Amino acid sequence: LAGRWFKENEDAGQRVIGFFIAGCFLVTAAQLWQYLFPINKKIWTSPFVLMTGGLALGAFAFLYHLIDVKGKKGWIKPLQFFGTNAIAVADVSRGQTELNLRLDAASCAGQDADQANAEDVGRDGLSLSTFADLEQALSGIDLSQTSVFLRPGPRPLAAATLLLAVAKARGQAADLSGCVENDPLGHLAASGALPFSLEEAFREMALCTRAGITTAPKLQTLSVSGLPYRDAGAHGVQELGFAIATGVEYLRALRLAGLSVDEVSPRIRFELGLGSNFFMEIAKVRALRYLWSKVVAAYGAD
Repeated sequence: LAGRWFKENEDAGQRVIGFFIAGCFLVTAAQLWQYLFPINKKIWTSPFVLMTGGLALGAFAFLYHLIDVKGKKGWIKPLQFFGTNAIAVADVSRGQTELNLRLDAASCAGQDADQANAEDVGRDGLSLSTFADLEQALSGIDLSQTSVFLRPGPRPLAAATLLLAVAKARGQAADLSGCVENDPLGHLAASGALPFSLEEAFREMALCTRAGITTAPKLQTLSVSGLPYRDAGAHGVQELGFAIATGVEYLRALRLAGLSVDEVSPRIRFELGLGSNFFMEIAKVRALRYLWSKVVAAYGAD
């Protein structure tokens, strides 16, 4: 009931009332349980417990309202970044060497949290608008020892700039590794549309790649994913075909932007879907390596 109330009511007062009612219902159920199955604890029958339970859940509802509905005011960020950073630091302390950061809908659309729709801020990922946002999310993470993979959607320029700025401020840009996963054709295949033209996407791709070459030579700035095609029903051969064709298109676009194949090819990261047919999937990955080496050789790469 509380969940349905939340979906249908975005007003803070209505959400508090909804959770208060749900709290009263839960404590009343506990009282009924005590009546049917006595456990010799009179506290469950106290009206104080009824009111306290309802007020506690009401306070939780109000906090949830601040985080969920008023997120674009900035109240979501301290809790969100604390959770993201705490998880990252805990995983790294246990031996993890890579972090995969998926950005929220607003950041993927290239929008600042203060201007984006409230429901897009914090949805499906990390809200990232400023240098301080990413610095806080990566606090305590040694970027020279931990690879960072950012999933910024079709608008990677802002996220890539912030990542390079954080690494440069720490003096770790030369050792920064990972990937700013920029795959506009994959996004187009998965969603059916881009929020801008392919020419604009390729322009941002060239800017990110140039910045990576000059500032963070170990950082990859392009991604080719076969997952949209595999998830749409493509078999292994078709997935390889789409992946190779996508990589070739990116090479062509960046060559037109003035970059050489030797500069671009090391910064492309391929991602394939792997099923349970283990040896066949290994063969698919090896086939991709072989085919891609033929492609870059045909373009005259060293």
